[in-house]
Amino acid sequence: MGGFLVNLFVRAADQPVVAEAVRQVLSSYHVGSHLEFIPGDDLAPAILISPSINGWVGVYDSIMESQSEELCIGVARALSERLETTALCFLVHGGSILMYWLAVYGEVADQFNSMPDYFGADLDEMELALLRGNPRILAEACGRPEARDLLARVLVEPGRSAFELIDDLAAPLGIENAAWGFNSLMEADTANELITRWAEFLTVTVGDLKVS
Repeated sequence: MGGFLVNLFVRAADQPVVAEAVRQVLSSYHVGSHLEFIPGDDLAPAILISPSINGWVGVYDSIMESQSEELCIGVARALSERLETTALCFLVHGGSILMYWLAVYGEVADQFNSMPDYFGADLDEMELALLRGNPRILAEACGRPEARDLLARVLVEPGRSAFELIDDLAAPLGIENAAWGFNSLMEADTANELITRWAEFLTVTVGDLKVS
């Protein structure tokens, strides 16, 4: 599955509604310098969208794989505002760092970074506290208040890989297919066997505004 990925999960029941919102939101991001991240030869920017599973629709975008934190935050905020719901964006860097941003109705309500000083950032205690994740906010915003204590334990467990963390955070929230990004989905020969309800995924191509 690789050591780098970005994905985003929208708390919603209607896959086509999310797909249309994704098309509209990402059409404004898939321009200019971001075009260098288009995979393949002459492919337009593309997004894979899962069916609604346990009340979550997964979004796997080719350009968000660039690992831009600003893009992750912007898309999460825009989708949560447009759909008036919760959006949770995961980013895995190098298999060792997990970040997430939780957006609710257009505002970032919570965030997490498993290794906030990895890139040499000189953060004070207040800044570090904001990156530790808030299990109460995360559980309640995701409609799983009963998961608060379990999430609290996961967020403080040391020495865990990013993929262990993402699995242990996603499971109590009811999120499936959290350990995959656009590139790993497209490259995995056995994805149809490993991905929950893979046959029901939609492909959104922003360049020609098609949904299939």
